[in-house]
Amino acid sequence: MDSTSSVNSARCGKRLEFGSSPDICFIFPNHGGAIITAEKFALAKKSELFEKQFPPSRNEIDATSERVAITEISVDTFAKFVKHIYGTAIDIDEENYLELLYASTKYFVDDLTHMIVEFLKGFLDSGNVVQHFEFIEKFNIKMLNDYMKRLFVKFPLDVIKSLTISAPHKRILKMILKSPFLPVSEFDLYKAILKMKCLEQNVVHHGERLRKDLGKLIYLIRFPCMTVKELISCGETPTLLTHKELVDFLLWVEKDQYSDTIRSFSTDNRIQVVLSSNLALCTQCRAAHKLEKFQCTECSKDF
Repeated sequence: MDSTSSVNSARCGKRLEFGSSPDICFIFPNHGGAIITAEKFALAKKSELFEKQFPPSRNEIDATSERVAITEISVDTFAKFVKHIYGTAIDIDEENYLELLYASTKYFVDDLTHMIVEFLKGFLDSGNVVQHFEFIEKFNIKMLNDYMKRLFVKFPLDVIKSLTISAPHKRILKMILKSPFLPVSEFDLYKAILKMKCLEQNVVHHGERLRKDLGKLIYLIRFPCMTVKELISCGETPTLLTHKELVDFLLWVEKDQYSDTIRSFSTDNRIQVVLSSNLALCTQCRAAHKLEKFQCTECSKDF
């Protein structure tokens, strides 16, 4: 039976066998009672969790007597997962990577996890990373989270235009706003944030509602680093600023006049360059920006 017909058979509630002497049976009650059988030793050899679940037994047990119900993974994905364990090449794509990643991390099949990570590093870009971020983030794989963060920082305007005020999206915005390195001006960053979707449709009240939704993230926008012309534009409706904040920012930029408002905002300009793996800041510039270390946005290495 070839791989395609095998998966189709499993989906239709039939039996799919792996190995010459299967001694464990996986049942899929949510998929018509489909059954996949495999060999414990083959699973245990590849998976730490399977090794604990299926310790070596001294007694001969009928292969079909031990059954495990699988409800959180589809039969198609589990079939691909077992195929990988048996050394058969499988396809990873947008439709199956999440379930495969769930299976590989749950059962500690590290080589498959690495394959999925490499797939995602080629698949994710500034146009789709927001859509997939919430699901990938849950796996807490630092390599993937760092890669997504690099996309956010490298293409902030493309990313922000896809954001809403949902909690996961605000975490993305926070990563962007906390970065000392962005390839855009603070004013362009502000304009992009102002276009974020919120529950208020009235243009007059949009800024007020968006400010409330953003909460403390507003203080990560570096208004004191803008020009007078940019600040005046920021004061136009809709705006995220109060009248007092706008006046205080103008006084700071024009006359270097400190106020309680300035205390809450950074006055250090971001470094507006797209950093690559062979470009770093010298010690003097790092000190000027109060950075103890520098992380390359391409390779994540610290300098």
